[in-house]
Amino acid sequence: LCRMCRFTPGLLFLYERMRLHREVLQTHMDVGDRGGAIQACLRHGDASTGGDARLWEEALRWLGSLDEDCSDEVATIIGHIEARNLLPVAAVLQALAPNTKLRLSVVKDYVGRQLAALSTKISDDREAATKLASDTARLKADALDLQTKARVLQSSRCALSGAPLELPTVHFMCGHSFNGRALGEADSECPICGPGFRSVLDIRNAMRGGASEQDRFYTQLKSAPDGFGVVADFFSRGLLNHTSTTDKSAVPT
Repeated sequence: LCRMCRFTPGLLFLYERMRLHREVLQTHMDVGDRGGAIQACLRHGDASTGGDARLWEEALRWLGSLDEDCSDEVATIIGHIEARNLLPVAAVLQALAPNTKLRLSVVKDYVGRQLAALSTKISDDREAATKLASDTARLKADALDLQTKARVLQSSRCALSGAPLELPTVHFMCGHSFNGRALGEADSECPICGPGFRSVLDIRNAMRGGASEQDRFYTQLKSAPDGFGVVADFFSRGLLNHTSTTDKSAVPT
């Protein structure tokens, strides 16, 4: 009835009571109420309180489609998008591009801050990649040495108790040595290096297991504002790595 009579306050009241946040925003946009649209985003655009963060993106695209200067409203929306990291800078610029009446000063500082943050992140990622490459090369060299060279074990004290080594003595290829009575029956792996190695294996298996969930991948890809980031995240988990390893211990002999 409110819709048939074009009674906008009644529609807004009903939508608010039914918690139809997107309909509230759409009603303001249909009547060209820019201030009301901003207020709707402020009231219902916080996902942490049960709102819908997509309202900010919809409002931004609507303002970008207008043929009028709405710089103040755009500045407000960009501030919230930046604070909550809701959209990549390219998506923001693309949404605003159709509106030729907007001033460049509205997005100039925002773009500058985003580019500076991206440059910092790229620099950090390069340093991390360099360190990982160096660590990988060192580990490969260590593995090759273990396969092709003899390893001299020179420890004279138990790595657990600190007591002098006495027979029986257990040596591990990681370089740690232990008295047999200090290890007891847990002599299949180094008690110092073993937990760390198992945690790495658990993380690796969890990452591979998560990457195999294709439904979750496509759901995140569809809903995420930055689809490239989702692809990069799943790629880093081995999504495109179809190589499977067989647990030899599980194969009957």
